[in-house]
Amino acid sequence: MIALHHNILRRLAVGVALCGLTAGAAHAQDPSQVSVLVRFGAQSFDKASSIESAPFIGLDAMYGVNSWLSLGPSISLGRPQTTGEHFISSLTYGVVGTGDTTSFHQSTQPIVVLDGAFNARVKFLGGSALQPYATGGIGGYAIFLDPQTMRGDVRMIGMSFNAGVGVAYQFSDRAGVALDLRSLTMTNYDRTVLDPRDNILTNARVEQTLFRADFPTPPQNKSTVTNFALSLGFQYVPSFLGGGGR
Repeated sequence: MIALHHNILRRLAVGVALCGLTAGAAHAQDPSQVSVLVRFGAQSFDKASSIESAPFIGLDAMYGVNSWLSLGPSISLGRPQTTGEHFISSLTYGVVGTGDTTSFHQSTQPIVVLDGAFNARVKFLGGSALQPYATGGIGGYAIFLDPQTMRGDVRMIGMSFNAGVGVAYQFSDRAGVALDLRSLTMTNYDRTVLDPRDNILTNARVEQTLFRADFPTPPQNKSTVTNFALSLGFQYVPSFLGGGGR
């Protein structure tokens, strides 16, 4: 499990480096038009996704086409938990019919949610230190399940798209902060993939049918789920790109 998470983080780091290098090469003569936004925040998942809210980190590497339009890759990474109350399992002890004991458990697991997209950002109030903006893009997501819980490498992959608004405040031509709210829509989604109960090592596993009224009813499975992310980020022009700015 640790090795898998290290591999994911290593791939993310490589992707971030490539984003920066690609953006720098694309505009080597005017590096001031290349900016990086490092975001930290919380993501709230659609209830039907069976994923709990959790913090995440993200990075945007944007190339400024002009004073109001920027284009570039956007990446986010989080490690939430699945919603245990959506996957109720029962474990029976003793001999049925002679005083057995049945206990109920919420089956949950940690997962890794990785999303990448190519985004466009449109800024308003050009030339002002306070810059509202809108952003949106299309890409893909991957959800990596816990290999120990699932007893193997299990993942879910699909296409995604995002849209949002934010406001940035520039301290200088090279540095600033940004508050950002985005929606992330995942397609080809199947929350049953997150169900670990068939893989848990127990003496008996049954669907929760006894005392059903005592447990919340899981939401209906949806093929498209929409999540929301609120983040605060630091925006800057990397020094290795040369500095300067408008």
